[in-house]
Amino acid sequence: MFSTKHLMLALVATFVTATAGAQQFVAPEKQGAPAGAPELSSVWKLAAPIDTLLTAEGKAPPLNAKGAALYAKRVKARKAGKPIDDVTLQCLPHGLPRLMLSAYPFRIIQKPTYVAFVHELTHYFRVAYLNEKPKVADDVDPTYTGYPVAKYETDSLVLNSNGFNDDTTLDRSGLPKSAGLLLTERYKTLAGGKQLELSFTVDDKAFYSKPWTARVVYDRVDSNQGFDEYVCTDVNPEATRK
Repeated sequence: MFSTKHLMLALVATFVTATAGAQQFVAPEKQGAPAGAPELSSVWKLAAPIDTLLTAEGKAPPLNAKGAALYAKRVKARKAGKPIDDVTLQCLPHGLPRLMLSAYPFRIIQKPTYVAFVHELTHYFRVAYLNEKPKVADDVDPTYTGYPVAKYETDSLVLNSNGFNDDTTLDRSGLPKSAGLLLTERYKTLAGGKQLELSFTVDDKAFYSKPWTARVVYDRVDSNQGFDEYVCTDVNPEATRK
């Protein structure tokens, strides 16, 4: 669940340290991940560029007839140099999972009660609270990145999200998504912590014949790295690439 209250709590917990006398007092909100959770707090960057998503088996996603028709229309327009249905060209949010396919780095911040993702791209952020119940879709206003809840399963962080709007695409190529998308993200480290694997499952009956899973790998970069200023304009790489 996202709210102004939650955002302020996250910012305060991340950046404010209280002191008492000569001893430094570290509030519970300042502590790291819960005991036994995988250590994901760092800065990560996509290991290889991804414009078009494939399933974990390397196949095209299982589009149904409606999804295939819409996708073909978008691919044709993109090849003609006149992309359609791409809100990023108007500097609107990328949505999910497309946000996670960006070449710009992002930071994961783990706390006892939540996990935060902070992106250099548009300086977007999202906060997933641990062990909350998923929102009922009819009770929320649709958003670009939905309403995530988080939990740890052995060596993985798992996020389940719903409540999306239907303004965005799954990837840059135009793979469709609907407001009924249910997205599951599973994060775990590889190569002794040098890499991060994201396996996400798309369950969207409006455009796909069955749920499908894709896999993305990120490299760990310097955790002290700061983010550059990002300014979106109507002249940007998304607008000029075919």
